[in-house]
Amino acid sequence: VKYDVCKLIVKEEIQEEYFVKLVELVIRYLEYFTVNLDCTHLTNAAKLCKNLQIDFSVAACLVLADSLADIYVTADKKLAEKLKKMGYSVLHVNEAV
Repeated sequence: VKYDVCKLIVKEEIQEEYFVKLVELVIRYLEYFTVNLDCTHLTNAAKLCKNLQIDFSVAACLVLADSLADIYVTADKKLAEKLKKMGYSVLHVNEAV
């Protein structure tokens, strides 16, 4: 999740002083949500990554959400639409509010 959020922050036009602070806050906040995936989770994520042509971190989040019977929430609108069409439980952050 940290990587997904940071990738989107990097793309934004933000003044450097705010950019650095925003990244620091995001990283600190998301540290509370760190989860270690086991070998089976990571293997399944690798398969999804390859089969769906998605980023490995996204695949890992999908696997984790599925194992917790939860919904994957992403800030990437195109990704959310793509995964929904493929039958995955996904929400864009604007839908999760």
